[in-house]
Amino acid sequence: EIKDYRVFLERLNNAIARQQENLNSAGARFAASKRVWIEKQQRAKVIDSVVSRYQQVERREQLRREQHEGDEHAVRLLCRQDT
Repeated sequence: EIKDYRVFLERLNNAIARQQENLNSAGARFAASKRVWIEKQQRAKVIDSVVSRYQQVERREQLRREQHEGDEHAVRLLCRQDT
């Protein structure tokens, strides 16, 4: 009976050790995945920033073009009125 109890305890300890190994392995995989996710999030943030700056430049250039076209149109109208 004591022998059976010792065998039971040994099996129980082995099962606990295996589960601890599984837990440690899962923790390591989680940490690695989290690092990859953080790196990808940082990269996405950089890309978003670059896109935002590009869009701002495009908007400014569009406004300049529209202003220039409006100025040219106004000059043409003034020239027609003078003649």
